[in-house]
Amino acid sequence: MHQLTDDVNIAKQFINKTIASGGGDLPEAICCGLADCLNKIDWLESSVKIAILIADAPPHGLCIPGDGFPNGCPLNNDPIEIAHRLAQNGITLYCVGCEPALAPYRDFFMVLSSVTGGRYLLLDNADNLSNVN
Repeated sequence: MHQLTDDVNIAKQFINKTIASGGGDLPEAICCGLADCLNKIDWLESSVKIAILIADAPPHGLCIPGDGFPNGCPLNNDPIEIAHRLAQNGITLYCVGCEPALAPYRDFFMVLSSVTGGRYLLLDNADNLSNVN
């Protein structure tokens, strides 16, 4: 987790130091990431608030065989509830799907996006993010 910055070099340094670890099952901790976006980022009140979720796997709790947390997020974060809270806080969520891996869960991510007024895009078309409205 890193606070928002207008310094591209600071953002790049943080991203370059990030290491993926853990896992072992298909679902990811998407709900925790969305909760952090909602609760830990110091959004400016007057700003346009946009969050971009790039995913290649669904969140825990969608009845996926081998899910280490079949009942959902172990911290009880509910993705639909968080999407509604993002919307209430004026945060628009755009989900970018790494397909074909995410194709079976496309509808789920489309719902998350639409609840906030955002959209679902394919990673192959992510350059279109600057053109969405």
